[in-house]
Amino acid sequence: MDLRLISRAKTRSKIVIKNSQLNENYSNRFGGAIFDGSGDSEITIDNSMIYGNSANFGSVFVCYVIKSLKIYSSTIIYNYGSGDNLFHINSFDAFLLVNSVLSNNDSYAETIKFYYYTDQSVVILSNDFYANTTTYNNTNPVIAGWENKYFGKIVDTLPNGAEVDAYLNIFENPEFVSISTRDFSLKKESLCIDGGINDSVMSLTDLSGINRITDGNDDDIATVDLGAFEFNPGSDPLSSPELPAEDAYKIYPNPAKELFYIENNSSCLCPTTMKIIGLDGKLFKSVLLNKGMNSIQAPPLSKGLYLINLINENTVVTKILLFQ
Repeated sequence: MDLRLISRAKTRSKIVIKNSQLNENYSNRFGGAIFDGSGDSEITIDNSMIYGNSANFGSVFVCYVIKSLKIYSSTIIYNYGSGDNLFHINSFDAFLLVNSVLSNNDSYAETIKFYYYTDQSVVILSNDFYANTTTYNNTNPVIAGWENKYFGKIVDTLPNGAEVDAYLNIFENPEFVSISTRDFSLKKESLCIDGGINDSVMSLTDLSGINRITDGNDDDIATVDLGAFEFNPGSDPLSSPELPAEDAYKIYPNPAKELFYIENNSSCLCPTTMKIIGLDGKLFKSVLLNKGMNSIQAPPLSKGLYLINLINENTVVTKILLFQ
């Protein structure tokens, strides 16, 4: 459905926007697609399209005090902010953006602007940022207020050929089927195909009803695509997806302290490397895993979220581990 959300709840509210389209809305002030004035909301957006919205402040989203904003597997494109950002977010406890596409958005200032937060409260992981422009800050048109020098710095390549930064974000043309007819599904050459993280999939199907995790690029590894639409080379949207690569690795306990365990049941005969990486991109530990159970002694770490990268010649699996 097409909608614009305005929330002014007086007490904490949980808002879920799922399998929705927030398209071509306009506000002459705040929040073209979403405006939250409640002060303590927990908002989740999943499997949704946010297209063609405009506003003076926050053409996609505006809030001043919020508990959390979490965005999964969504396509956010061709939105316009005439006087400010697309996402204008003041005080918050948690912001998560994962497995999504943000492309061809235009704003006076940066695409996403954060105020009053801690580094541990922001997770921007496995997305495609492409052709987002600003007239105010051309040196960093995507994100402001998040002091992270590793965002956008290419450090690795995914099995599908996409070059990624430390947070597995790519910066490639998403290759939509037809922008003129508003068909924002993916062409077969898109690097968004098999570019996501299966652990962060919230829905069994995409916005059009296709199974959420499929082997879109025929490499015998079923990995979720980026954005609201999953590419399916077959004709049967109800066919069963292959076993996700993430299922080969189990990490526990989570949360962990100094010692944790990784169960490596990967069918690949090649070695797997485990890396502990901070949200700032800093590498804290790198070890080779044995098959079966592995005990990992973590180095001294501050409390918070860390990325656990599990890498072999066929796959890159990323999990999130909380250290207490």
